[in-house]
Amino acid sequence: MKVLVLGHTAELGGAEIGMVSMARYLPADVRVVLLEDGPLVHRLQAAGCTVEVRDLNASLTLPARDRRTSDDVARYVRALTELRRTILDAVTRHGVDVVLLNTLRVTRLVAACALPRRVRCVTMLRDGLRPPHISGRDAVVDQIAVNAVSAAVVANSTWTAGQLVTPRPTSVVPPFVAADFFETPLVHPPVHSADDELRVLMLGRMAHWKGQLLGLRALAARRTSRPLAVTVAGGTWFGETAHQERIRRFAREHPQLRVDVPGHVDDVVGLIDRHDVLLHTSLMPEPFGQVVVQGLARGRVVVAADQGGPAEVIRSGHDGLLYRMGDEEELTGTLDRVAAGGPEFAAMRATAVRTAQEYHPERTAERLTAALERVVGAYARA
Repeated sequence: MKVLVLGHTAELGGAEIGMVSMARYLPADVRVVLLEDGPLVHRLQAAGCTVEVRDLNASLTLPARDRRTSDDVARYVRALTELRRTILDAVTRHGVDVVLLNTLRVTRLVAACALPRRVRCVTMLRDGLRPPHISGRDAVVDQIAVNAVSAAVVANSTWTAGQLVTPRPTSVVPPFVAADFFETPLVHPPVHSADDELRVLMLGRMAHWKGQLLGLRALAARRTSRPLAVTVAGGTWFGETAHQERIRRFAREHPQLRVDVPGHVDDVVGLIDRHDVLLHTSLMPEPFGQVVVQGLARGRVVVAADQGGPAEVIRSGHDGLLYRMGDEEELTGTLDRVAAGGPEFAAMRATAVRTAQEYHPERTAERLTAALERVVGAYARA
């Protein structure tokens, strides 16, 4: 099977890093077309993937309506025409069986290209398609685009699949989690007493809806006296530096939490291994939540909100703990339980590692291959 993956950016976001594991593990001839240059290109090439870069992403981004000129529109139309030509040329030249649209932005653009029906496109759906995740207008546009262009849809969770109203065949396939989380030798956290420091990690993009401040407030309100060391790690996207500064201000006001805010960290495996607990505090449903699987794979106690993808991964009390999303008091109680410790948490960490194996990239590749083969087979029968 020959697969063309289309991505709009070469920055190292979650959807983009997943391409690297896809190229390594999918038993197919995988080729990638990116609409801009960036660090992802070298990672894909190191994985043995053929990458073509077309510098179209900027031209395919229109200013707001009140600032848009006729030159902007003309540039957009030219870039869209070039994108259509690029896709059709790659499909014909390489004998591509299926085109994977790696982001919703790409799906929108390809829908505007009006490709012939012989081009079999599959949308990789990783985002919420309804408010509050996106505006009502964008929700309508994205629903129309996905249905217009897709022969099938691959959603990263059952929750995400439920966001889409579509007659298209839909499969649930988790995203590719890097093999390092599974294959790096486990560093087991030491057995602590109730008087030892508890090391808590919050890991994710610096954004209000990721709920870092909720997590810090819940930690500050804990009823146990066990000392803490808290790390709030993650990069700032889209100029969200104000949220990061609010976190730093909270840390200064609560020195007893010993909060470190290091920003983006490259060695995520090492970062997780230096902590006892991974705390995931999204304020609205997380479509999947790769960080949750990463924490489970490293044998940490994972505490997460009970909606969206994390609730499909964790069996609360068995391989992790769930709390009612947005409920600060319940989260504090859950963290008090973790701080108290006990033999149940050693068993929970061991079970977490076994649960995470379901998300090893080899298993994900098997699921995605089956979904794509159904699309290719359906077209062959037609």
